[in-house]
Amino acid sequence: MTRALTPTLLLLAACAGPGLPRTPRGQEVLRVSGAVKGGPFRLGPADLAALRQERVLGVEPGQGRPVRYEGLDLSVLEERVELTEGADTVVLGTADHRSVAVPLSLIRELRPVLASRADGVSLNGSVMAWPNVEHHGLTTDPRAALFWAKEVVSVEFVAWDKVYGRALYLPEGAPPSAVAGAASFGWLCLPCHQLRGTGGTLGPPLVRAGRAPPPEALRAVLADHPGWTSPGPGDLRVEELGAFLTTMARVIAEEEEAGPDPAAGAPRPGFAVPR
Repeated sequence: MTRALTPTLLLLAACAGPGLPRTPRGQEVLRVSGAVKGGPFRLGPADLAALRQERVLGVEPGQGRPVRYEGLDLSVLEERVELTEGADTVVLGTADHRSVAVPLSLIRELRPVLASRADGVSLNGSVMAWPNVEHHGLTTDPRAALFWAKEVVSVEFVAWDKVYGRALYLPEGAPPSAVAGAASFGWLCLPCHQLRGTGGTLGPPLVRAGRAPPPEALRAVLADHPGWTSPGPGDLRVEELGAFLTTMARVIAEEEEAGPDPAAGAPRPGFAVPR
């Protein structure tokens, strides 16, 4: 006996498109993985072209003039897969090994595009383009410049608490300066520097062998950092970042000495970095 679909299920079935391919047509240009059932999915140029394309009017940080970007409506990827419970963040992996975390709620609300054309001209590499002409609030977000990821080669859905919350975890009682530095490290440094296996690999880890950069070395590097994206580090406080790295080095050393955490599969209690 076949059970009749409820109106809600009928609506969902009508809105949902066919799933994403596991084998790309042509060379793989985008991989979708993480908290998705049945993944990873691998897309070639023809697979991307078959998905919904949209346009947004945006001003890339540091450029100063609006450009009409055309490309894949990134929200369509969520429509074509089934997310596992708790997925609330999209991690954009780039060809140069950056790892840019974007709240899934922003993608749902603002509908950015993975652009292949700008003002009708084909781009050499894709650009994650945002409609910040219409949505002025994006220009006030300190992470906005990083959201304009270039040459995106992977999209990973994750639960923020289980990935970034765990990477940035500090025990209760951590110095307030370290807590403040954790938030800055999370949005500004993790795209290029890994911590506890999370983040990009464009730059080296800043905590290694239980040690962190001394304050004077950290200050010298940040004064002329090659990896900043306009508008740069903004009001980043070097003292707070240094306090976080120093505290994190000690915590990681203690964790390694204590051995594997039997509850590693569960979120750590205590401190959580604000998003």
